[in-house]
Amino acid sequence: MSCKVNGELRQDASTAEMTNDIPFLVEYLSAFATLHPGDLILTGSPGGTTQLHPGDTIDIDISGIGTLTNGVIAGRRP
Repeated sequence: MSCKVNGELRQDASTAEMTNDIPFLVEYLSAFATLHPGDLILTGSPGGTTQLHPGDTIDIDISGIGTLTNGVIAGRRP
């Protein structure tokens, strides 16, 4: 997985670098939660995160899957 903010590489990591591998996480979570097809397991993020601002563009690329691009817009705070 890699993440670019406004074209600048901010994160670049592989699932091989995870503290716990995917089979372990699925087994662990299945012990107390029912997992269904399409469920997402959020595992955290590698270092390199940064504050985002309106107008920024974020590109997330996952090898073998593709690239997701999102723009940041200003939101209302509650």
